[in-house]
Amino acid sequence: QAPSQSLGRTVEAEVRGKIAIVTGASRGIGKAIAIGFAREGAKVVVAARSLEPPNEKLPGTIGDTVAEIEKAGGEALAVRQLLGHSDLPEFVGDLGIGGPYRPE
Repeated sequence: QAPSQSLGRTVEAEVRGKIAIVTGASRGIGKAIAIGFAREGAKVVVAARSLEPPNEKLPGTIGDTVAEIEKAGGEALAVRQLLGHSDLPEFVGDLGIGGPYRPE
């Protein structure tokens, strides 16, 4: 399968050998993004709150995502995410202090 194209450059060339940290990676779009990065050659930190599936209608855990990446020949590490959606605005605000977005 050919690597994805992005602005005329291959995504594979951009991420191969780098580390991608993907939150919400136990299921859904987060899982798809984590698998996509691994497919393109990144080492992936799979972060989510789900160590066990919350119920049978909502399958998927960080361990499942890591297993799928490793089965395909990729490298991944499962990390339990302790922050929830309500913690994110503060978390993002703290990250911005050292970057181009500074508090006034």
